[in-house]
Amino acid sequence: LQTFTTMLKENDGNVRSAEQQLNTVTSFLADDKKNLSAALKELGTALGQVKAFIAKNRGALKKNVEALVPVTQALVDQRASLAEAMDTLPLAAGNVLNAYDPANRTLNGRANLNELS
Repeated sequence: LQTFTTMLKENDGNVRSAEQQLNTVTSFLADDKKNLSAALKELGTALGQVKAFIAKNRGALKKNVEALVPVTQALVDQRASLAEAMDTLPLAAGNVLNAYDPANRTLNGRANLNELS
């Protein structure tokens, strides 16, 4: 008991701060008791609806989640390529917009044929 009271004495500032914060939270919850009660009631209703939805659609949900596995794996496998595409797409889109000639409805540009060999 002496060790505990010594610890409390040494940390008096922290204990007071924790007590003040607890009082603030308690006051807040007391002031908003009706709102908190209504929110918890709505949450209970929503969770009941989610539970019923899952029970009713368990097979379809399982099938759809299983179908996501290869898509997710492809995204993981191509992560570096996707990151590079996200970095370069704004420049490429800007270049296409700059090359567009609205009067003739064409894309103007020059190809460097040496790059093809």
